[in-house]
Amino acid sequence: MVPPIIIIKGKIRIVCYSGSINLFYDDEQITKSPGLSVAIKKLGNWVDSSSARWKILKSGIDFVEMKAVIPKSGIEQFWKLAIDDGSRISCQVKLRTKRLVSIEEVSFAGFLDHRYKAWFCDHLVSDFPAFSESWQDLYSGDRPVSLLGVRFPIEGAKLVSLALDPEDKDLLPFVKNSPSSGKSHIIGFTPNQFRSEVDCFPGVYRIFSGKIFLFDKDHLLDEKIEKIRDGFLGSAIKKNMHKSMPRQGRILLANLPWQRDGMWGVRAG
Repeated sequence: MVPPIIIIKGKIRIVCYSGSINLFYDDEQITKSPGLSVAIKKLGNWVDSSSARWKILKSGIDFVEMKAVIPKSGIEQFWKLAIDDGSRISCQVKLRTKRLVSIEEVSFAGFLDHRYKAWFCDHLVSDFPAFSESWQDLYSGDRPVSLLGVRFPIEGAKLVSLALDPEDKDLLPFVKNSPSSGKSHIIGFTPNQFRSEVDCFPGVYRIFSGKIFLFDKDHLLDEKIEKIRDGFLGSAIKKNMHKSMPRQGRILLANLPWQRDGMWGVRAG
């Protein structure tokens, strides 16, 4: 068994041990095992990072590079994690296939503490429902997004907000609840090329590359979401400008809040 690897900078600590990659902020654990994970569906069965054989390739005070080999699969995972500063982590995950492999689906996910009350995807926000005995698919996006995360811990929980900020533009977001036995909120991405079965020839495939932000002040996250919302509204305005209108007409725009089925956000009107 590979001994624990701990990297740290400021209030952020990442512990890699026994197939789990767990995040801590100010000594409070944010994730639940397996923490950050890549799951691969092959021949109808899911296999995740926790079942792989791990090897440390490089490590320092605030960075680590690892390889995870899934036995008898012909698939290897390569992980790079670096704590950039006191609120941001760089994360990159790649798959390498050593032979022709048929893969049905791949996902990159973070298993988060059950005490978070809400999830957000760009400017869309929704509450987590109560856990049940089965898996719950809460959200599955059909377009790339800029920000996916969790926030608003229950009273008394010293949890900071967390957001995934992908660099890749072909990642589709999802949000789930684990069964009550595991009691984890799960957010993550599926690469568009791995949404359905694909034959992977020997080579390297990028699964996730981006940042993980930890916000100990709500207004910092609010500012980031506001910029995304403004961009969304700007795009909607430009789209409407292409429609015919009287030459002397005037357009008045307002930001209108909406709420439906436990979700809320803002639209242009």
